[in-house]
Amino acid sequence: MNRVVDADQRQQALEPNGSFIVQAPAGSGKTGLITQRFLVLLARVNSPEEIIAITFTRKAAAEMRDRLLAALKLATEPLPADADDYLQQTRDLACVALERDAELNWQLLNNPARLRIQTIDSLCASLTRQLPIMARFGAQPAISDDSDALYREAAQQTLADLERGEEWSPAIEHLLAHLDNNLSVAESMLVQMLAKRDQWLRHLVSLRSESERRELLEMALQGVIDATLQRAQRLFPSSHESALCELLNFAANNVNDDHAMACCRELTQLPDEDVAHWLGVVELLLKQDGDWRTNAKGVTAKQGFPAASSTKDKAQGEQFNRKKGALVELTTLLSEQPDLQQALSDIRHLPGPNYSAEQWQIVEAMCELLLVAAGHLRVVFGSRGQVDFSEMQQSALVALGEEDNPTDLALSLDYKIQHLLVDEFQDTS
Repeated sequence: MNRVVDADQRQQALEPNGSFIVQAPAGSGKTGLITQRFLVLLARVNSPEEIIAITFTRKAAAEMRDRLLAALKLATEPLPADADDYLQQTRDLACVALERDAELNWQLLNNPARLRIQTIDSLCASLTRQLPIMARFGAQPAISDDSDALYREAAQQTLADLERGEEWSPAIEHLLAHLDNNLSVAESMLVQMLAKRDQWLRHLVSLRSESERRELLEMALQGVIDATLQRAQRLFPSSHESALCELLNFAANNVNDDHAMACCRELTQLPDEDVAHWLGVVELLLKQDGDWRTNAKGVTAKQGFPAASSTKDKAQGEQFNRKKGALVELTTLLSEQPDLQQALSDIRHLPGPNYSAEQWQIVEAMCELLLVAAGHLRVVFGSRGQVDFSEMQQSALVALGEEDNPTDLALSLDYKIQHLLVDEFQDTS
């Protein structure tokens, strides 16, 4: 952020009665701005604990605390002669904050722990400590440094249920049959999914019926398809769009109806969200190994570009050669964009928008086993006295309750916490 151009926006972000999102590149002074806002709020609250600043690493939390303390100390000293506008403003804000400190006898310089600057994980841990029964922990567990070992133990216990005749044993059989009875692969799949259960567990718990799960998962498939096609369209240079469509039309008119490019006949612009049309574009531009078609020898009648020798009409033969040369020229220009190449290649590997009956049987088996594995993981956590970061966050949410049914803890915090500052918000899960 430019200090002159965005001066008004910076000042607005210090307004204590409003909420703001600050977006700016690295090194532009966002942390300095959040420090100034913290000082502004200190001058208005009844206790420093009414302000919570959340960072995502202990190092970042320590740095923010150091900045605040340095600003407060600066207010007790003469302003340096070479101070810039930012330092001047920071000192002015700190002076007002120290006046509030003296008025209410906080003694922040002697009691810096009253500045609540925490990582998201330490905040979650503090919530579970305040309501351990509701948070499903009797005693506060340790956060594991090797969560994979805990996931693996839970995965092994889940697969061991195959021999115990459990209700979900048939689901284990279906999964193993799909994986050619490779227990190691099945175990690894469960381990990987348990590590990401914050992304799927709430959905499986809330959507108990098969039809609801299928609808949600097929919506996710369509979302992947749409996002992939939109990325390809966004990356394709508009200056080359007309040349592409002209070559597509030429090639499409020289292939059989069952060819991938056949649907591109009379295409006048980049396809929107039509997978078939995009597959035709990919077939024209990329070889099977994913490389660009930049060699004329690799452009044949199979791609809709007949050899000049295939016709006795000299003019038509020359046209064939020109078209082939135009394709090579286009792909050579496009080859300077590796992101576009990857985006087009991804289209070849897109799933269909719906599951087949056989696919859905495996998905259903996996959904059932993931819930079982999550249950086993909770038992493992309890027996080991350890949890991962995701469990700590989920337990904190339980401790707070639902939006329309908050716990006493949530109501209490709602009364005590007046301001919430979040640094690096994009890292929020």
